[in-house]
Amino acid sequence: MPSTETTTTGLSLEDKIDLLTEQVAALTARAERNDVNTEWLRDLARDLRPVGYGATDLATRSLAIYDDKGYFEFAKAVGGVLDQVVTGFTPEEIDQLGQNIVLILRTVKEMTQPEVMGLLQQTATAVQETEHEIAEHPAKPPSLFAIAKQLRDPEVRVGLDRALGLLRSLAAGPTARATS
Repeated sequence: MPSTETTTTGLSLEDKIDLLTEQVAALTARAERNDVNTEWLRDLARDLRPVGYGATDLATRSLAIYDDKGYFEFAKAVGGVLDQVVTGFTPEEIDQLGQNIVLILRTVKEMTQPEVMGLLQQTATAVQETEHEIAEHPAKPPSLFAIAKQLRDPEVRVGLDRALGLLRSLAAGPTARATS
């Protein structure tokens, strides 16, 4: 039979053995619960493994499709453009762009209208043809009489009328155009 003699801690040997027995029992119960939890986690991992494989397969196929379509090359190019914006503009300039973004987008929207795009294409073609003609046949500037003679051509008069209308619009300024 164990001694009931009191030790320096104030507990008898029997009390210490009882306390140790309780602690061992608590640890055993905790280990059994952990084993149940661990087993539950193992079952969950086993059940989810096919889902994980399917998700990985789906993700891999989707990424391959995006790669084939050129999404990643496009994103890389956009990254290059963004890098140029970041290195080419000061924060103050970006702030000014941000303040005017609606006006910029409206302007782009108007410029992409079919009639404006047609006029821009026609103008670009005319400039290229004129530059080519000047390079091929350099000539001295025409006289005022030669210019006046061209005014008999109806296409020249229509073009001149359009150019004058454009100049009139530019002279009115941006605020007059925005309110009309």
